[in-house]
Amino acid sequence: MGVTSHVLNEALRAYVLTFPNRKRLMEHIKAAGLSAQTDEIVSKLDAVLKTAEDHLYNYPGGVPWGEAFERDYHALLLGQHPWLDTESLGRIHGFSGWLCWHEGLNANS
Repeated sequence: MGVTSHVLNEALRAYVLTFPNRKRLMEHIKAAGLSAQTDEIVSKLDAVLKTAEDHLYNYPGGVPWGEAFERDYHALLLGQHPWLDTESLGRIHGFSGWLCWHEGLNANS
């Protein structure tokens, strides 16, 4: 039996604030009594972050933040990771904004 979407979303919210923090995730997993499911949880969360990072790093011409981009970006994330809820999408969105700023991935205005 796999982990539930609720478990994954709770874990993601523990893992990603401004950026991912593996120590915080592992503390959450232990405190929630989910140690037996660590590998599955970590794998699914890493897959979401890989989807996000790959899309941002490979976006042609830089990331053009705005309604159209964000709508398509959320659709991409939900299409590949349908267990994501609104709050978790917000966490990924916040991390994505930080990543684009930190790595210089934003489109030039």
